[in-house]
Amino acid sequence: MTTFKNEWTPETIYTITTVRTKDNSVIERRCVGWYRNFFEADHDVMTNNLDIIENGYYDYCVIEQTPEGIYGSSFSLATWWYHIDSEAKGYITCAKPDFAKNKFAWGIG
Repeated sequence: MTTFKNEWTPETIYTITTVRTKDNSVIERRCVGWYRNFFEADHDVMTNNLDIIENGYYDYCVIEQTPEGIYGSSFSLATWWYHIDSEAKGYITCAKPDFAKNKFAWGIG
């Protein structure tokens, strides 16, 4: 008989989700990718890799550190928020917006 030890540690991923808002309400959101580390995810957001802003369509972006599992285990371990910077034609970091308070699982869930 095989015996299994309970030594499993969940992995995490970093989802990138773009968010379109109007009048401080979410109209649309789209998970555009994920990475195994924060630095690659942050780099692609800050450099607007592959035009994830879609020419100004998505005014916010969030990176979520999410544990593996069904529905991303229904919570985020950490979040980083970005807002469009029209002068730079990219995203800049920002505080968590009011529309996002008490909400989680933007990328998976």
